[in-house]
Amino acid sequence: MQRVQVMTAAELQKDGSFIKQIHAVYASIESARAEMQRIADTFNSEDGLYKDWRAETPIGQVDALSLERLEGNHYQCQTFYKIRPYNVIAE
Repeated sequence: MQRVQVMTAAELQKDGSFIKQIHAVYASIESARAEMQRIADTFNSEDGLYKDWRAETPIGQVDALSLERLEGNHYQCQTFYKIRPYNVIAE
């Protein structure tokens, strides 16, 4: 049995619901966290590419990330990433 880290992404749909899918699988928690940090850095950069967006880590959730778009005077979550351990059993 091997333990891997699965990053899921829940994406906001037009009807207000979220559809969750596997974004990526990593061999280590460090690799998964590095990818999550890369995503956050991209959305929080000062280059203006995502000027109406922000990436926020919910309080108390180290392995989660919310990508939020400015709508009026508040931010709305568009994609929510979560890292979870998963045991793989080889046959």
